[in-house]
Amino acid sequence: MAIDFENAEVIEARDTPTGVAREYEIVRQRLGADSEKWHLLRQELHPHNGRTYDVLIMTNDKEERVFCFDITHFFGQH
Repeated sequence: MAIDFENAEVIEARDTPTGVAREYEIVRQRLGADSEKWHLLRQELHPHNGRTYDVLIMTNDKEERVFCFDITHFFGQH
């Protein structure tokens, strides 16, 4: 699985709970009407070039989709 850090969705939020909620909102939007058929297979935290990325791997048991978010702005903010 190749992670596309260059095209990661940048999440700007005031704190971690708000940022994480925004990540899941984006995932639901991108998966569309069938979003309820997908579930989180894996979540990975990746430091890359001085930034922090949250990678969500979603599956519907037939295929996988990878979502990459730049969470540098809010990571560790409570």
